[in-house]
Amino acid sequence: YQRLLNPAGDDNRANPGHGDRAGTQRLIWLDGCAAHHAGAERTPPERSGVQPWQQLARCLGAQGLPRDAQRITIAHRRRLRRLPAMTRPQVWANRLHDWLTLFGYSPGRTLMWMAAIVVVFSGIWALAASHCSRVSCTDQTVFVMTKRDGYGPGRPEDIYPAFSAVGYAVDNFVPFASLGYADHWRPNPKFAQLTEITVPHIPVFISGETDPARIYTKLIITVGGLLYLLTLAEQLLGVVFILLLVSTFARLLRLEK
Repeated sequence: YQRLLNPAGDDNRANPGHGDRAGTQRLIWLDGCAAHHAGAERTPPERSGVQPWQQLARCLGAQGLPRDAQRITIAHRRRLRRLPAMTRPQVWANRLHDWLTLFGYSPGRTLMWMAAIVVVFSGIWALAASHCSRVSCTDQTVFVMTKRDGYGPGRPEDIYPAFSAVGYAVDNFVPFASLGYADHWRPNPKFAQLTEITVPHIPVFISGETDPARIYTKLIITVGGLLYLLTLAEQLLGVVFILLLVSTFARLLRLEK
């Protein structure tokens, strides 16, 4: 690891570029180690081939090549997905960690996902708001004004804050910031009935009731109800991505130390 004469990789003067990076060249070398592949087939994922990859990453970092060391670490974690010993949940957890945070090395990737989610939900809320009778949605057809009583008498469209699709999306997704839209609005659960289904009435059923007329109840599926579930889903995604972002920044700070 430490006796390679050229720390920048192969000195390819005819075709310089990314392929000459130490991480790229030594990754080719490490992939060619037959012993590593043989050990990887028989060793659990958490132990297979870890020492050679970690040693190479440490040496590249010590030579002042942190990006190349990072490249080796990321490549190793991606190759773990190919091991027969990896279970399907482990493979998907590995993929998600890669896609969302680049294994904790890229807060920028996480921020891009967060921005994309806000844009998607903004589109959903804008599409829903387009069915309001008024531009401000104060008719309460699709969205309900949750703080209407606090604004006193007067026409709602004159005194109540108008609904904003982007503001509502940001409010739901970012838990520690409040623009006021999530506090002032919520989906109307009675908006646009889709269908009606029969479901068991669990409390009555558990009590021992046998009358079919009582152990089943009607469940009305509405667009407003689905919008409310989407609100909860966006809030949950916001918490998850904020935690991912914080953990990624914390990892980078530890690496700098």
